[in-house]
Amino acid sequence: MNRLWSWGAGFGIALLLMLVWWAWQGVGLAALQLGMGAC
Repeated sequence: MNRLWSWGAGFGIALLLMLVWWAWQGVGLAALQLGMGAC
């Protein structure tokens, strides 16, 4: 039970980090396109 909990927590943290990284890349790309469009 404890092992499953720690594995689930690790998986959740990894998923959260991946989601944040994906969102950060999306924001960066959108900002880059916006900046290029403004130029």
